[in-house]
Formats: sequence, C-alpha cells, structure tokens
Amino acid sequence: MYEYEPPGGDDSTIATSLPDACLVSDPSLVLGKPDPDDPDASPVWSPDQGSCQATFVTLRGNQTNPEHREIRATTAHAGYLILRLVSYPAWRIRVNGQLQTALPKRTDGLIVVPVPQGAVDVTVDWARSPDVLAGRWVSGFSLLLLAGLVWVERRRVPVRLT
Repeated sequence: MYEYEPPGGDDSTIATSLPDACLVSDPSLVLGKPDPDDPDASPVWSPDQGSCQATFVTLRGNQTNPEHREIRATTAHAGYLILRLVSYPAWRIRVNGQLQTALPKRTDGLIVVPVPQGAVDVTVDWARSPDVLAGRWVSGFSLLLLAGLVWVERRRVPVRLT
C-alpha cells in the first residue's frame, strides 16, 4: 500500500504565486512569507524573497494536458526542484529518463525532485495506480455478472399456478 499522507487536507500552507519549479539546496525550505495584513491567509511567494535560486516553467506545449508536465532546465548546481504539484502516488516522475522512486517529503505536500548540475529534463506523468486498475476490473466483472443475471431471469419461464 502507499505511504502517502496528505498535509492534513489543508493546502493553506502552500504559498500562492509559486513558479512551476523552484531550484533550492534544502528540500524543506519554506517557500513564501505570510501576509502581514492577514496572518490566516496562505503564504505568498515572490521572486524578491530569494527562496528560489532559480525558477523554471513547464514547457508551453504541455499546458493543455494536466496529466503530463515537462520541465527542461540547466541548473548551475545540484539541488532540488520543488514542483508546484501536490504529491500523490499516481505521479510518475523521471529525471533525464530515470524513474524517481524515493523522493524527499515536504510538510506542505509539494513534490521535491533531486536534480544534478547541468542539463535536466524532468517529466511528470499521471499514471494508473494498481488500486485504480483493480477497481476497474472489479467494476467490469460486476457489470458482466449483473447483465448475465438479468439475461437468465428474462429467459426463465414464469411458473403459473392454476
């Protein structure tokens, strides 16, 4: 089973205005600062805060498919890309073609991807997880079974008592 635990269902810890990807040296770095006028609001990120050493955007051709993201970048040093995506078990992440399986965790639930120095190609794809696939098979089998029972019941000759 998956070990995913969402951040308490509270996305108010995720900063607004985040870039698609943020390069950092520390994966637990807090992004964004609280709004001094409204301390209960979500933190706000801006480039002048200096929390990101570099920012990157998703390739524009992929914006129409939310289940596929691709970021191509050249990083000045090895570090971590914090993606503006909440971590779920169905995301499949590849860095330069290599599937990433053990990723660092953040308290806000965003995806953190370790990246090397130099050219980096990060792809993120939503995949069917085993539980979804099993659910589809059970649903399909149940539908066939129900159709079979309906067919058998209609073919039965009604018994008349006279």
